[in-house]
Amino acid sequence: MRLELATAMRGALAGADERPVRQLTDTETDFLVALSQLVARGRSTVDRDGYSREINLVYAPEGPARVALVLREMLLALDRLGLAPAQTYATVRKLGLDSIPDLRRRVLEHLLIDSQVERSTTDIAIAVDHPSNTTRRTLEDLAAHHLTLRTSQGKGKSDLWKASEYVAFLWSQAGVPEMSTYKGTGFNREEEADPLHTYSDISGTPSDNGDADPLHHPETLQSGEGCSTSESCAAYPLGEHSPLCPEGLVPL
Repeated sequence: MRLELATAMRGALAGADERPVRQLTDTETDFLVALSQLVARGRSTVDRDGYSREINLVYAPEGPARVALVLREMLLALDRLGLAPAQTYATVRKLGLDSIPDLRRRVLEHLLIDSQVERSTTDIAIAVDHPSNTTRRTLEDLAAHHLTLRTSQGKGKSDLWKASEYVAFLWSQAGVPEMSTYKGTGFNREEEADPLHTYSDISGTPSDNGDADPLHHPETLQSGEGCSTSESCAAYPLGEHSPLCPEGLVPL
């Protein structure tokens, strides 16, 4: 088995592109920035009491830079090995999401089937096949980092939960396939406690706009129509704004 794996690896590396490492495209950068923010926030620490299991302290969320750099290297490596873009995106996406604790990720995936629908703790617990108390603690951990929103039904009744606008926006921008039914207007600073920042490159240089992800709008990729103010709207139909456009509904 080891010899077979070594032979397969030599064959893969022998066919790798030997050109110098290229720069990321704007689309790849937007994808990696959104995915790394989602991953870093999704796995950030919440300290709980060892006996009561109540929350003691919510630590500052993990910074996304280290995650982004790792995912960047994987994306470029897969590209040099000759993988098709769709396979490369899917592999990098899975690598990132799999580093979120399993139950947290499964809860988010369930809530993001439709980010506008509120679900009870009991319904979510059944969907992820875990006890209600365990599921509730996971939902609280996610809420502590602004990824879920809770609506109290009153004493003796199950709370209702839904994905926050923040995580729905990141999920959509990260291009998670066939999971997001994001219907929001993008992240709004005034509606959430934790502002969303976008960056023009992995080093963290702030940017007010960026290129729209053509994976979500392949039918309009070459249209050249849309807003004349921001290049991020180039892939959108006439009259529509990208989520990153300063003239749209997302103040970034």
